[in-house]
Amino acid sequence: MKVGEICIVSSSKRIFASEYTETGVPFYRGQEITELAKGNKNFKTEHISEERFNELAQKYYIPQANDILITAVGTIGNMYMIEPNHKFYFKDGNIIMLSRFKEDINPFYVFYYLQLPGVIKKIKTTANNSVQKALTIDLMRDIDIVIPKKEVQDKIVSIVKPIYDKIKNNNQIIQELVGAIDDIYRYWFYDCNFPNLSGKPYKENGGIVDRIAGRNVPRNWELKPINSSKLAKPIKPGIYYFDGKKKYLSTSEVDNLNYDTNQNEIDYYNRETRADMQPTNSSVWFAKMKKSIKHIAFTNQSNLVDKVILSTGFYGLQCYEESFEYVWAFINSEWFELKKDAIASGSTQESVSDTTLAYVNILEPDDRVLKIFHEKTHDILNRVYSTLEENDRLINLKDDLVYLLVNDYLEI
Repeated sequence: MKVGEICIVSSSKRIFASEYTETGVPFYRGQEITELAKGNKNFKTEHISEERFNELAQKYYIPQANDILITAVGTIGNMYMIEPNHKFYFKDGNIIMLSRFKEDINPFYVFYYLQLPGVIKKIKTTANNSVQKALTIDLMRDIDIVIPKKEVQDKIVSIVKPIYDKIKNNNQIIQELVGAIDDIYRYWFYDCNFPNLSGKPYKENGGIVDRIAGRNVPRNWELKPINSSKLAKPIKPGIYYFDGKKKYLSTSEVDNLNYDTNQNEIDYYNRETRADMQPTNSSVWFAKMKKSIKHIAFTNQSNLVDKVILSTGFYGLQCYEESFEYVWAFINSEWFELKKDAIASGSTQESVSDTTLAYVNILEPDDRVLKIFHEKTHDILNRVYSTLEENDRLINLKDDLVYLLVNDYLEI
């Protein structure tokens, strides 16, 4: 069957920028749907007035619980199932909505099925091969979907939903943990209120701060280029020989901190030339391309480090044990991505290099403060990445179960 045969495939009504308001009903674009898909509800967004929303609700269909939203331009194929009592509107053209499912269709089944790697790949390929380079309503209507009997759909959902709910819960935990590290990082190194020798906030207790390069710098500390700082060294291309298979992570398989190892496997001799970056313990990586927020790191307790090879689309920094958490916090800061975008260059694809990264300065704390920050955040960051690894396993399990159950390889 086709998706268009089981539900209404549509978008929204046009909202003009002049109709945005500071408060009111949240108004989402693709980037907000991507955040919601990851379980993140803590983000800034535009709004429209209650009056405008009520006008739309009286005349047209508005998003309802269990409708499915799919990003249709830019990053294509991210999906969010609307939760009960989630009141919002969204930008037309940027997002496709699946709604008003037929009575013999379980929308949760559709949601899980459409996230299968093969189906996602088909959606993205279909969009990228179109004239518009986007997922249109007509293209989405024509996507194939396997629809078993309703009782089979319901049974599949009953098996898979607890796994999906665990993934959602893990995503919320990750957001809270990352937020905790970011709060400490900002207070200590932007506000300059790291513990002084008496254990009290430095600046608030008379610590001297100089204004250098547009930011506060504690007296006797320095700003140094990220790729020539004492805190980390750039990792060069080249991988060690390995037997058997390894997972290959290109930038396409990483989204912010999340990653998917279920897409590509390589062996040493049968790999594309870009599969040439060797992950190591205490290393931090980011996508080199402009407007590409893709970060991955390998703690000293990582189970992933010996199982994957990264693309040369990533830039890696080899940290030492006590600088790892600090460099990670810097790379994951909003300031870093803004600066990276500002210095990116290139005639076809704008990206950063060793040359341009020399213009990205990192604050070098003294050894005492760096050690305290490491001790305070070490366990938190380890939990972030152990939870990310668990999610990767759970996503693979969810997709495998859906595939096997749909195709009758497992008895229900």
